[in-house]
Amino acid sequence: MCDVQRKLIFFGELPPSSVNGVSISNYRVLQFLNERFDVCSVEERAALDTRGLGFFQKAMSLLKPLKDLYSVARGNDIFYCNLALSRLGVIKVVLLVLVVRFRSPKSKVILHLHRGDVKSFLSTLLNKVLFNLILRVSYRIICLSAGIKESIAAVFPLGEKKLFVGLNTVDVPNFGLDEYLCFEYLYISNYLQTKGIKELILNLNESLPLLRLNAYGGVSDKGFYNSLTKVSNENITLNGPLTGVAKFKCIGGSKVLVMPSLNEGMPLIILESLSQGTPVICFDVGAIKEYLGADYLGLVGELTYKAFIEKIKEIESLSDLDYLKLRKVSKELFWSKYSPEHSKKQLVGIFEVAK
Repeated sequence: MCDVQRKLIFFGELPPSSVNGVSISNYRVLQFLNERFDVCSVEERAALDTRGLGFFQKAMSLLKPLKDLYSVARGNDIFYCNLALSRLGVIKVVLLVLVVRFRSPKSKVILHLHRGDVKSFLSTLLNKVLFNLILRVSYRIICLSAGIKESIAAVFPLGEKKLFVGLNTVDVPNFGLDEYLCFEYLYISNYLQTKGIKELILNLNESLPLLRLNAYGGVSDKGFYNSLTKVSNENITLNGPLTGVAKFKCIGGSKVLVMPSLNEGMPLIILESLSQGTPVICFDVGAIKEYLGADYLGLVGELTYKAFIEKIKEIESLSDLDYLKLRKVSKELFWSKYSPEHSKKQLVGIFEVAK
């Protein structure tokens, strides 16, 4: 049901200023919300790159977005914001909520948690205190998976009624070729040390030097990128960012997407790959196992790069028939569970009842 008379304020990152899984998810959710509310977006720019800044400098970077939010918060009904799973991130959200509530005391707060490492964050007393504060000021919190919701509820059982599951999805064309034998592996992510790309390349050089890997991503750390060029053999190509139709055609025409990062919630690139029928190899971190299933062939349970290489070898040993079956399973997994239509139904249940 359309309720365009009600005002909703969104605060967070958006493309093209920031292009990552969270900003893309924000854009998709806003497309849905624009059909139902009078949406005002306050784009978060100050926090796009705070690496190397001290705590005080990071705190000062919040002044402008707080001012921007204050200017539009009067008469607001719903405040929708991302919840960063860090101490500074929690404090930031509390400050944002205080600003909104000062201008609109009855505004309901819906927070979106895009991270999967909830258990580790809630392992300290201070973090538990901070998260309890978040539960107190929020109306609802959207979690990536049922497992993440359960992890929070185990620590805060009284807060379970505020927790809702909002599965990730992606808006994708359908270029996948189910009966297509591909030979090249694919990496699509920024060239960052935390993404595990260097460890993957070093292990490929040692164990599978003939495997062809095409990597695509943005460069924010030139020193790290230069170190990648020095260790890449002739079968590994490092390319710039890949977007739009070209990205999906590349995904659909690749043998396997590799995601060698040990620090993920639920990367959208995994869903993009599945949607095209391209199998993925990734570590069992964050909410990935809940999305793929414990028996998905490309899931790496042991969090080592040796195990990751062994998984590649296992995929390489498949017969053509078994590989094509894996493509079919991968594609059906996305379209049966994580399509935009499924996500839209969940969002309706979360936002439409916020009356």
